[in-house]
Amino acid sequence: MVDFPFEIVLCFLLSTLLLQVLGFLKEKKNISRFFAYLFFFAILSIMLFYGYLVYAQYTEWKEAGPPSSYLVPPYKSISYVFSYHFIRFGMYYAISLFVSLFLLFFSIHGDKKRGNVFFEENETYIAALSIFLLGNPTWGYLWIFYLSAILIVAVLGSFIKIRVLKNNERFSLYFLWIPLAIVAIIAVEFFSIF
Repeated sequence: MVDFPFEIVLCFLLSTLLLQVLGFLKEKKNISRFFAYLFFFAILSIMLFYGYLVYAQYTEWKEAGPPSSYLVPPYKSISYVFSYHFIRFGMYYAISLFVSLFLLFFSIHGDKKRGNVFFEENETYIAALSIFLLGNPTWGYLWIFYLSAILIVAVLGSFIKIRVLKNNERFSLYFLWIPLAIVAIIAVEFFSIF
């Protein structure tokens, strides 16, 4: 199965984490637009990689001769090549994009109505970026387990903060989105070796 190289995703997440820490140390407001651009840059990168896969597959089948050459124009529509790689590659990212955009929409609109109780500033794009990048076809639907882990950490962290530490401030996931995504990627890659 062809996928976006996990090393690139891992480096992208590590650099985002570094920028997140540096932005937190300086001033969070100056970096908020940057995380939005980073999220859309990640989407554009995956789309360009998908386009490259389609082009490479088209070229390979066209030059291979029969029977492969019968899978591309003029014998079949070019949509066959697009759908071939959409099912093998694009569908996973499309689903994770849908989930990340849903979270982004909820966090921006729903959280503002509640007085920003769930997310900190910048956290929404960081969360959406993490979910989207976990859409790699090699990892299956890792983002589901990732969101489950985030939910468990949020519940446990809130419980410890409120009940044990007697602190009524909310438990922030601001610095947990990216590290948990990195841990999830490393765990999946490590266990796929065996």
